[in-house]
Amino acid sequence: MADETRVIHVNTTDNAQLSRAVRIPEPGEPVFNPDTGKFVIGDGTRSFGSLPNRVTDQDVGSAISNHDANANAHNDIRQLIPDVSAFITTNDLPDISGFITYNDLPDVSGFITANDLPDVSGFLSSEHFIAPTEKVQALGNVTGARTIDCALGNIVTLTATGNITFTLAANAPANQARVLTLIITNGGAFTITWPATVDWGDGAPVLEATGVNILTFVTVNNGTTWLGMMSR
Repeated sequence: MADETRVIHVNTTDNAQLSRAVRIPEPGEPVFNPDTGKFVIGDGTRSFGSLPNRVTDQDVGSAISNHDANANAHNDIRQLIPDVSAFITTNDLPDISGFITYNDLPDVSGFITANDLPDVSGFLSSEHFIAPTEKVQALGNVTGARTIDCALGNIVTLTATGNITFTLAANAPANQARVLTLIITNGGAFTITWPATVDWGDGAPVLEATGVNILTFVTVNNGTTWLGMMSR
């Protein structure tokens, strides 16, 4: 047991020798050596003249009273804390560096591979992401009936060279909106007929006869209705 006392029996009647009979200390326990008048720890290679004093309730109460009476007397309390720096050093701590190394860790590289991951290629497609750039349909010179298919590009540029009748085809994936930007040059020089599905709010805009206009169309029901506006 940890508190077991073991005594060396000395076969002598000499009181001086009997007084040297010592209790065998537990590992790391300080023991007083009467020959040297000092305390020793472990194998006895280090010895100390005294051990830290036991702190009593009376000592603490006195120190606190002094502190209350004198703000500079906080050292009275601090001095009650024993200095044990000389009794335990890094040399007293066991070296465990050799017990756990990188080689002791299990190799799990073979448990999870790319083949263990599910195939999600059918769940996500480019239609589910907003592209950082928009595809442009450059229609050039346009006259007559013209259908604009948003699936071919949401930005459309053209120059009117005659009267134009537009049809807008959203071709949007289910539950997705379409935003169409039409950049038209010289549209006001001719008659432009818009689809009946376009709601202009205050009426169709007047376009520049010699210049550029930018029109925006938005649908949230795959082209059943479009909200139209002119930004320039």
